[in-house]
Amino acid sequence: MSHDAHDRRPVLRPAVVFRVLDDLSCVVLDPASGEAHALNLVGTAVVERCDGTLSAPEITAELHELFEGASPERIADDVLAFLTTLRDRGLIDW
Repeated sequence: MSHDAHDRRPVLRPAVVFRVLDDLSCVVLDPASGEAHALNLVGTAVVERCDGTLSAPEITAELHELFEGASPERIADDVLAFLTTLRDRGLIDW
């Protein structure tokens, strides 16, 4: 994870609608674009933590505890890539 991303605390944009479904997947809706994004269990776990209180490394640490078996480096890379995608789609701010 780059040093620049270390202290970032991602937060869902206020207009974004986030709903967890019964199977623990979720739907994220951007009313501005009208786009809906279906996320799996891991994506849901990341988005649930985008409340501005946790840094990317803290999100990574929590996911490592939830999803044992994956290497911390792999989780860190995946979390940062996913957060970058969410930002690029206009769903979160850093």
